[in-house]
Amino acid sequence: MYTDLSAAAADVLASGGIAVGRAEVWTLDGVRKARLSITAGTCTWDRTAAIPRSCDVTLAGFEGILPDLGSLPPAKTYADTDGTYADDAVNGPYGGDLVNRQLRGLLIPAVTELRLFLDVRLPEGGVESIPMGHYRIATVNPEHTPTGVRVHLTGFDVARSVRLAGYTTPYAITAGTNTRAALLGLLGSKVPNVTVTAPTTEFTAPRLCFLPGEGADPWADCRALAWSAGWDLLTDRTGGIVAVVPGDPGSGDPVWSLTEASLTRAASTVDDEECINTVVCFGQTAEDVPVRGVAQQTVGQWGTTSVGVRTKYFTVPTVRTEFQAINTAQGLLRQLMGLTDTIEVEVPMAPHLDPGDLVAIDESVLQLDDTVYCLERLVFDFTRQPSRLTLSRRLA
Repeated sequence: MYTDLSAAAADVLASGGIAVGRAEVWTLDGVRKARLSITAGTCTWDRTAAIPRSCDVTLAGFEGILPDLGSLPPAKTYADTDGTYADDAVNGPYGGDLVNRQLRGLLIPAVTELRLFLDVRLPEGGVESIPMGHYRIATVNPEHTPTGVRVHLTGFDVARSVRLAGYTTPYAITAGTNTRAALLGLLGSKVPNVTVTAPTTEFTAPRLCFLPGEGADPWADCRALAWSAGWDLLTDRTGGIVAVVPGDPGSGDPVWSLTEASLTRAASTVDDEECINTVVCFGQTAEDVPVRGVAQQTVGQWGTTSVGVRTKYFTVPTVRTEFQAINTAQGLLRQLMGLTDTIEVEVPMAPHLDPGDLVAIDESVLQLDDTVYCLERLVFDFTRQPSRLTLSRRLA
Protein backbone atom coordinates (compact mmCIF):
# COMPACT_ATOMS: atom_id res chain seq x y z
CA MET A 1 0.00 0.00 0.00
CA TYR A 2 1.11 3.54 -0.74
CA THR A 3 1.66 4.78 2.80
CA ASP A 4 2.21 8.50 2.09
CA LEU A 5 -1.44 9.16 1.24
CA SER A 6 -2.73 11.95 3.47
CA ALA A 7 -6.14 11.88 5.13
CA ALA A 8 -7.15 14.95 3.12
CA ALA A 9 -6.29 13.29 -0.20
CA ALA A 10 -8.07 10.08 0.87
CA ASP A 11 -11.22 12.12 1.56
CA VAL A 12 -11.01 13.76 -1.87
CA LEU A 13 -10.71 10.38 -3.59
CA ALA A 14 -13.58 8.86 -1.58
CA SER A 15 -15.88 11.79 -2.34
CA GLY A 16 -15.14 11.89 -6.06
CA GLY A 17 -13.21 15.17 -5.92
CA ILE A 18 -10.76 16.53 -8.48
CA ALA A 19 -7.91 14.15 -9.30
CA VAL A 20 -6.17 14.21 -12.68
CA GLY A 21 -3.54 12.06 -14.33
CA ARG A 22 -0.11 13.34 -15.24
CA ALA A 23 2.67 11.68 -17.22
CA GLU A 24 6.36 12.48 -17.13
CA VAL A 25 8.55 11.39 -20.03
CA TRP A 26 12.06 10.28 -19.01
CA THR A 27 15.05 8.95 -20.83
CA LEU A 28 16.55 5.72 -19.51
CA ASP A 29 19.56 7.62 -18.18
CA GLY A 30 17.35 9.75 -15.92
CA VAL A 31 16.66 12.94 -17.89
CA ARG A 32 13.10 14.26 -17.77
CA LYS A 33 11.98 15.42 -21.22
CA ALA A 34 8.37 16.53 -20.74
CA ARG A 35 5.28 16.59 -18.56
CA LEU A 36 1.97 15.76 -20.22
CA SER A 37 -1.63 15.19 -19.24
CA ILE A 38 -3.44 11.85 -19.23
CA THR A 39 -6.80 12.29 -20.94
CA ALA A 40 -7.92 8.66 -20.63
CA GLY A 41 -6.66 5.21 -19.85
CA THR A 42 -5.92 2.71 -17.12
CA CYS A 43 -3.19 1.15 -15.03
CA THR A 44 -3.47 -2.58 -14.38
CA TRP A 45 -1.61 -4.14 -11.46
CA ASP A 46 -1.78 -7.91 -11.07
CA ARG A 47 -0.03 -10.00 -8.40
CA THR A 48 0.05 -13.23 -10.42
CA ALA A 49 0.45 -11.92 -13.97
CA ALA A 50 3.63 -12.60 -15.92
CA ILE A 51 4.14 -8.81 -16.06
CA PRO A 52 2.81 -7.30 -12.80
CA ARG A 53 2.18 -3.70 -13.92
CA SER A 54 1.08 -2.23 -17.24
CA CYS A 55 -0.55 0.93 -18.52
CA ASP A 56 -2.79 1.80 -21.46
CA VAL A 57 -3.24 5.57 -21.65
CA THR A 58 -3.91 8.49 -23.96
CA LEU A 59 -1.72 11.60 -23.61
CA ALA A 60 -1.94 15.22 -24.72
CA GLY A 61 -0.39 18.60 -23.84
CA PHE A 62 -2.00 20.45 -20.96
CA GLU A 63 -3.10 23.42 -23.05
CA GLY A 64 -6.87 23.27 -23.48
CA ILE A 65 -7.17 20.01 -21.55
CA LEU A 66 -6.65 21.02 -17.91
CA PRO A 67 -6.38 24.82 -17.98
CA ASP A 68 -6.85 25.22 -14.22
CA LEU A 69 -4.01 22.86 -13.26
CA GLY A 70 -1.28 25.20 -14.44
CA SER A 71 -2.16 27.68 -11.68
CA LEU A 72 -1.80 25.12 -8.90
CA PRO A 73 1.42 25.12 -6.86
CA PRO A 74 3.56 21.98 -7.18
CA ALA A 75 2.99 20.88 -3.59
CA LYS A 76 4.43 17.38 -3.67
CA THR A 77 6.78 15.72 -6.15
CA TYR A 78 8.55 12.42 -6.63
CA ALA A 79 10.70 13.34 -9.62
CA ASP A 80 12.93 16.32 -8.79
CA THR A 81 15.84 15.84 -6.44
CA ASP A 82 15.32 19.26 -4.84
CA GLY A 83 11.65 18.54 -4.07
CA THR A 84 10.16 21.14 -6.45
CA TYR A 85 9.06 21.47 -10.04
CA ALA A 86 11.11 24.02 -11.97
CA ASP A 87 8.95 25.99 -14.43
CA ASP A 88 9.93 25.33 -18.02
CA ALA A 89 10.94 28.63 -19.66
CA VAL A 90 9.24 27.64 -22.90
CA ASN A 91 6.29 25.56 -21.82
CA GLY A 92 5.42 27.10 -18.44
CA PRO A 93 4.42 25.29 -15.24
CA TYR A 94 3.76 21.57 -15.70
CA GLY A 95 4.92 21.76 -19.34
CA GLY A 96 1.68 23.55 -20.28
CA ASP A 97 1.95 24.60 -23.94
CA LEU A 98 3.88 21.63 -25.32
CA VAL A 99 3.53 21.63 -29.10
CA ASN A 100 1.53 18.57 -30.15
CA ARG A 101 3.82 17.68 -33.03
CA GLN A 102 6.61 17.09 -30.52
CA LEU A 103 4.74 14.23 -28.89
CA ARG A 104 5.68 11.57 -31.40
CA GLY A 105 9.34 12.50 -31.16
CA LEU A 106 9.24 12.38 -27.38
CA LEU A 107 7.45 9.08 -26.95
CA ILE A 108 9.87 6.61 -28.49
CA PRO A 109 9.22 2.93 -27.67
CA ALA A 110 11.86 0.85 -25.90
CA VAL A 111 14.13 3.81 -25.03
CA THR A 112 11.65 6.04 -23.19
CA GLU A 113 10.12 5.63 -19.76
CA LEU A 114 6.73 6.96 -18.73
CA ARG A 115 6.26 7.86 -15.07
CA LEU A 116 2.60 8.26 -14.18
CA PHE A 117 1.08 10.24 -11.32
CA LEU A 118 -2.37 11.09 -10.00
CA ASP A 119 -2.55 14.73 -8.88
CA VAL A 120 -5.19 15.14 -6.17
CA ARG A 121 -6.46 18.68 -5.66
CA LEU A 122 -6.79 19.32 -1.93
CA PRO A 123 -9.52 21.52 -0.41
CA GLU A 124 -7.01 24.16 0.77
CA GLY A 125 -5.70 24.58 -2.77
CA GLY A 126 -2.60 22.39 -2.84
CA VAL A 127 -1.86 19.32 -4.91
CA GLU A 128 -0.81 15.90 -3.62
CA SER A 129 0.79 13.60 -6.18
CA ILE A 130 0.47 9.83 -5.97
CA PRO A 131 3.00 7.81 -8.01
CA MET A 132 1.25 5.35 -10.33
CA GLY A 133 4.18 3.41 -11.73
CA HIS A 134 7.14 3.56 -14.10
CA TYR A 135 6.54 2.01 -17.53
CA ARG A 136 8.85 1.42 -20.48
CA ILE A 137 6.89 2.51 -23.55
CA ALA A 138 5.94 -0.43 -25.79
CA THR A 139 3.56 0.95 -28.45
CA VAL A 140 2.78 4.48 -29.61
CA ASN A 141 -0.22 5.45 -31.77
CA PRO A 142 -0.58 9.21 -32.55
CA GLU A 143 -4.01 10.42 -33.64
CA HIS A 144 -5.15 13.76 -35.05
CA THR A 145 -8.48 14.98 -33.64
CA PRO A 146 -10.45 18.26 -33.95
CA THR A 147 -9.00 19.30 -30.57
CA GLY A 148 -5.41 18.44 -31.40
CA VAL A 149 -3.04 15.51 -31.39
CA ARG A 150 -3.58 12.67 -28.95
CA VAL A 151 -1.17 9.81 -28.46
CA HIS A 152 -2.38 6.42 -27.30
CA LEU A 153 0.33 4.22 -25.86
CA THR A 154 0.96 1.11 -23.82
CA GLY A 155 3.77 0.48 -21.40
CA PHE A 156 5.05 -2.21 -19.05
CA ASP A 157 7.08 -2.31 -15.86
CA VAL A 158 10.67 -3.43 -15.35
CA ALA A 159 9.63 -7.11 -15.24
CA ARG A 160 9.18 -7.02 -19.02
CA SER A 161 12.69 -5.59 -19.43
CA VAL A 162 14.08 -8.48 -17.38
CA ARG A 163 12.18 -10.99 -19.51
CA LEU A 164 13.22 -9.45 -22.83
CA ALA A 165 16.88 -9.39 -21.77
CA GLY A 166 17.03 -13.18 -22.11
CA TYR A 167 20.45 -14.86 -21.87
CA THR A 168 23.28 -14.29 -24.33
CA THR A 169 25.58 -16.66 -22.44
CA PRO A 170 24.86 -19.36 -19.83
CA TYR A 171 24.16 -17.88 -16.39
CA ALA A 172 25.29 -20.12 -13.52
CA ILE A 173 24.46 -20.02 -9.81
CA THR A 174 26.81 -21.94 -7.53
CA ALA A 175 25.27 -24.54 -5.24
CA GLY A 176 24.89 -23.20 -1.70
CA THR A 177 24.49 -19.57 -2.75
CA ASN A 178 22.07 -17.77 -0.44
CA THR A 179 18.73 -17.48 -2.25
CA ARG A 180 18.52 -13.74 -1.66
CA ALA A 181 22.03 -13.22 -3.05
CA ALA A 182 21.23 -15.45 -6.04
CA LEU A 183 18.05 -13.49 -6.77
CA LEU A 184 19.73 -10.09 -6.48
CA GLY A 185 22.61 -11.27 -8.63
CA LEU A 186 20.40 -12.53 -11.45
CA LEU A 187 18.24 -9.40 -11.45
CA GLY A 188 21.31 -7.17 -11.28
CA SER A 189 22.75 -8.85 -14.35
CA LYS A 190 19.64 -7.89 -16.36
CA VAL A 191 18.65 -4.48 -14.96
CA PRO A 192 21.72 -3.21 -13.07
CA ASN A 193 20.30 0.24 -12.28
CA VAL A 194 17.04 -0.96 -10.73
CA THR A 195 16.54 -1.05 -6.95
CA VAL A 196 15.74 -4.56 -5.67
CA THR A 197 14.46 -5.20 -2.15
CA ALA A 198 14.27 -8.68 -0.62
CA PRO A 199 14.12 -10.02 2.95
CA THR A 200 16.90 -12.07 4.46
CA THR A 201 16.63 -15.85 4.34
CA GLU A 202 18.54 -18.93 5.40
CA PHE A 203 17.57 -20.83 2.26
CA THR A 204 20.21 -21.54 -0.34
CA ALA A 205 20.01 -22.25 -4.05
CA PRO A 206 21.11 -25.48 -5.72
CA ARG A 207 23.50 -25.38 -8.65
CA LEU A 208 21.59 -23.71 -11.49
CA CYS A 209 22.48 -22.89 -15.05
CA PHE A 210 20.16 -20.85 -17.27
CA LEU A 211 20.90 -21.27 -20.97
CA PRO A 212 20.37 -18.98 -23.96
CA GLY A 213 17.58 -19.98 -26.29
CA GLU A 214 14.14 -19.23 -27.58
CA GLY A 215 11.68 -19.04 -24.71
CA ALA A 216 14.31 -18.21 -22.08
CA ASP A 217 12.69 -15.96 -19.49
CA PRO A 218 14.91 -14.52 -16.73
CA TRP A 219 11.91 -12.94 -14.98
CA ALA A 220 10.20 -16.34 -14.69
CA ASP A 221 13.48 -17.78 -13.39
CA CYS A 222 13.68 -15.00 -10.79
CA ARG A 223 10.10 -15.66 -9.71
CA ALA A 224 10.89 -19.35 -9.31
CA LEU A 225 13.89 -18.47 -7.15
CA ALA A 226 11.67 -16.22 -5.03
CA TRP A 227 9.01 -18.93 -4.68
CA SER A 228 11.64 -21.37 -3.41
CA ALA A 229 12.15 -18.98 -0.47
CA GLY A 230 8.42 -18.45 0.07
CA TRP A 231 8.25 -15.01 -1.57
CA ASP A 232 6.20 -13.26 -4.20
CA LEU A 233 8.29 -11.28 -6.69
CA LEU A 234 6.57 -8.02 -7.62
CA THR A 235 7.34 -4.55 -8.92
CA ASP A 236 6.58 -1.35 -7.06
CA ARG A 237 5.09 1.96 -8.12
CA THR A 238 8.44 3.77 -8.33
CA GLY A 239 10.15 1.39 -10.75
CA GLY A 240 11.76 -1.04 -8.30
CA ILE A 241 11.49 -4.77 -7.73
CA VAL A 242 10.46 -6.22 -4.38
CA ALA A 243 10.34 -9.75 -2.98
CA VAL A 244 7.75 -10.10 -0.21
CA VAL A 245 6.18 -12.83 1.90
CA PRO A 246 2.55 -13.17 0.65
CA GLY A 247 -0.04 -11.74 3.00
CA ASP A 248 -2.32 -14.28 4.69
CA PRO A 249 -5.97 -13.14 4.90
CA GLY A 250 -6.52 -15.71 7.62
CA SER A 251 -4.02 -14.20 10.04
CA GLY A 252 -2.81 -10.84 8.71
CA ASP A 253 -4.12 -7.37 9.52
CA PRO A 254 -5.87 -5.42 6.74
CA VAL A 255 -4.30 -2.19 5.51
CA TRP A 256 -7.61 -0.82 4.23
CA SER A 257 -11.32 -1.35 4.86
CA LEU A 258 -14.21 -1.11 2.43
CA THR A 259 -17.75 -0.64 3.71
CA GLU A 260 -20.99 -1.41 1.92
CA ALA A 261 -21.60 2.31 1.38
CA SER A 262 -18.37 2.65 -0.62
CA LEU A 263 -19.01 -0.28 -2.96
CA THR A 264 -20.67 0.48 -6.30
CA ARG A 265 -20.59 -3.21 -7.29
CA ALA A 266 -19.73 -6.48 -5.58
CA ALA A 267 -19.82 -10.04 -6.90
CA SER A 268 -18.48 -13.23 -5.34
CA THR A 269 -17.46 -16.57 -6.84
CA VAL A 270 -16.66 -19.85 -5.08
CA ASP A 271 -15.57 -22.83 -7.19
CA ASP A 272 -14.71 -26.31 -5.95
CA GLU A 273 -12.40 -26.85 -8.95
CA GLU A 274 -9.78 -25.00 -6.94
CA CYS A 275 -10.30 -27.02 -3.76
CA ILE A 276 -6.72 -28.20 -3.12
CA ASN A 277 -5.38 -30.01 -0.07
CA THR A 278 -2.27 -31.69 -1.52
CA VAL A 279 0.61 -30.17 -3.47
CA VAL A 280 3.33 -32.18 -5.21
CA CYS A 281 6.38 -30.19 -6.27
CA PHE A 282 8.86 -31.67 -8.75
CA GLY A 283 12.37 -30.31 -9.16
CA GLN A 284 15.19 -31.18 -11.52
CA THR A 285 18.31 -33.25 -10.88
CA ALA A 286 20.82 -35.16 -12.93
CA GLU A 287 19.16 -38.42 -11.85
CA ASP A 288 16.53 -40.28 -13.85
CA VAL A 289 13.91 -39.70 -11.13
CA PRO A 290 13.31 -36.00 -10.39
CA VAL A 291 13.39 -34.75 -6.83
CA ARG A 292 9.92 -34.53 -5.30
CA GLY A 293 8.31 -32.83 -2.30
CA VAL A 294 4.76 -33.32 -0.98
CA ALA A 295 2.72 -31.09 1.33
CA GLN A 296 -0.73 -32.16 2.50
CA GLN A 297 -3.50 -30.88 4.74
CA THR A 298 -5.30 -33.78 6.41
CA VAL A 299 -7.65 -32.08 8.89
CA GLY A 300 -10.17 -29.28 8.64
CA GLN A 301 -13.19 -28.66 6.44
CA TRP A 302 -11.22 -29.10 3.21
CA GLY A 303 -8.63 -31.59 4.44
CA THR A 304 -8.15 -35.07 3.02
CA THR A 305 -10.26 -36.67 5.77
CA SER A 306 -13.24 -34.47 4.78
CA VAL A 307 -13.21 -34.24 0.97
CA GLY A 308 -10.60 -36.82 -0.01
CA VAL A 309 -7.27 -36.13 -1.64
CA ARG A 310 -7.30 -33.27 -4.17
CA THR A 311 -3.87 -32.75 -5.69
CA LYS A 312 -2.16 -30.08 -7.75
CA TYR A 313 1.26 -30.60 -9.36
CA PHE A 314 4.05 -28.10 -9.96
CA THR A 315 7.42 -28.37 -11.67
CA VAL A 316 9.91 -25.77 -10.44
CA PRO A 317 13.25 -25.85 -12.30
CA THR A 318 15.09 -24.03 -9.52
CA VAL A 319 14.30 -26.80 -7.02
CA ARG A 320 17.13 -29.36 -6.94
CA THR A 321 16.93 -30.97 -3.48
CA GLU A 322 14.20 -32.81 -1.57
CA PHE A 323 14.34 -30.21 1.21
CA GLN A 324 13.73 -27.42 -1.29
CA ALA A 325 10.92 -29.37 -2.94
CA ILE A 326 9.14 -29.89 0.38
CA ASN A 327 9.58 -26.24 1.37
CA THR A 328 8.24 -25.04 -1.97
CA ALA A 329 5.29 -27.45 -1.78
CA GLN A 330 4.42 -26.20 1.71
CA GLY A 331 4.54 -22.59 0.57
CA LEU A 332 2.31 -23.33 -2.40
CA LEU A 333 -0.14 -25.28 -0.24
CA ARG A 334 -0.49 -22.32 2.14
CA GLN A 335 -1.62 -20.24 -0.83
CA LEU A 336 -3.84 -22.91 -2.45
CA MET A 337 -5.35 -24.93 0.40
CA GLY A 338 -9.16 -25.16 0.38
CA LEU A 339 -11.65 -23.40 -1.87
CA THR A 340 -10.86 -20.06 -3.43
CA ASP A 341 -13.37 -17.34 -2.57
CA THR A 342 -12.96 -14.59 -5.17
CA ILE A 343 -14.74 -11.27 -4.96
CA GLU A 344 -14.81 -8.51 -7.55
CA VAL A 345 -15.74 -5.02 -6.37
CA GLU A 346 -15.90 -1.53 -7.79
CA VAL A 347 -15.02 1.32 -5.47
CA PRO A 348 -14.21 5.04 -5.73
CA MET A 349 -10.71 5.75 -7.01
CA ALA A 350 -8.23 3.60 -5.07
CA PRO A 351 -4.74 4.52 -6.36
CA HIS A 352 -3.15 3.84 -2.97
CA LEU A 353 -3.67 0.05 -2.96
CA ASP A 354 -1.12 -2.42 -4.30
CA PRO A 355 -1.33 -6.12 -5.25
CA GLY A 356 -0.81 -8.28 -2.18
CA ASP A 357 -2.46 -5.79 0.19
CA LEU A 358 -4.94 -7.22 2.70
CA VAL A 359 -8.33 -5.50 2.52
CA ALA A 360 -11.33 -5.94 4.86
CA ILE A 361 -14.78 -5.88 3.23
CA ASP A 362 -18.12 -5.33 4.97
CA GLU A 363 -21.09 -6.20 2.72
CA SER A 364 -24.43 -7.51 3.99
CA VAL A 365 -25.79 -9.14 0.81
CA LEU A 366 -22.66 -11.28 0.43
CA GLN A 367 -22.65 -11.81 4.20
CA LEU A 368 -19.20 -10.33 4.63
CA ASP A 369 -18.50 -8.89 8.06
CA ASP A 370 -15.09 -7.17 7.87
CA THR A 371 -13.87 -10.25 5.98
CA VAL A 372 -10.21 -10.00 5.00
CA TYR A 373 -9.13 -10.68 1.41
CA CYS A 374 -5.86 -10.40 -0.48
CA LEU A 375 -5.85 -7.95 -3.38
CA GLU A 376 -4.93 -9.89 -6.52
CA ARG A 377 -5.63 -7.37 -9.25
CA LEU A 378 -6.46 -3.66 -9.52
CA VAL A 379 -7.53 -1.70 -12.59
CA PHE A 380 -7.32 2.05 -12.03
CA ASP A 381 -9.12 4.37 -14.47
CA PHE A 382 -7.77 7.89 -14.93
CA THR A 383 -11.18 9.19 -16.08
CA ARG A 384 -12.41 9.06 -12.46
CA GLN A 385 -14.37 5.87 -13.01
CA PRO A 386 -14.54 3.37 -10.13
CA SER A 387 -11.46 1.24 -9.54
CA ARG A 388 -12.01 -2.46 -10.21
CA LEU A 389 -10.54 -4.78 -7.57
CA THR A 390 -10.23 -8.56 -7.65
CA LEU A 391 -9.61 -10.05 -4.20
CA SER A 392 -9.33 -13.60 -2.95
CA ARG A 393 -9.06 -15.71 0.18
CA ARG A 394 -8.84 -19.41 0.86
CA LEU A 395 -11.73 -21.16 2.62
CA ALA A 396 -9.48 -23.58 4.47
